[in-house]
Amino acid sequence: MPDERQLGLLRDILDSGLRISAYVSGTDEAGFVADSEKQDAVLRRLEIIGEAASRLSTETRAQGR
Repeated sequence: MPDERQLGLLRDILDSGLRISAYVSGTDEAGFVADSEKQDAVLRRLEIIGEAASRLSTETRAQGR
């Protein structure tokens, strides 16, 4: 079982994925390309996912396989 820090990182990843999904819901590609604020919001959440994923321990990563 991952410790609290690892669980927090996993929650950050999940939360960011859910937010991205909400941000783009009902938006087609053209609408997304035309909306720089939406692009920035999605990009920021992808950065959060990447940062959190890079901090996951080897043990936590292995449990996800």
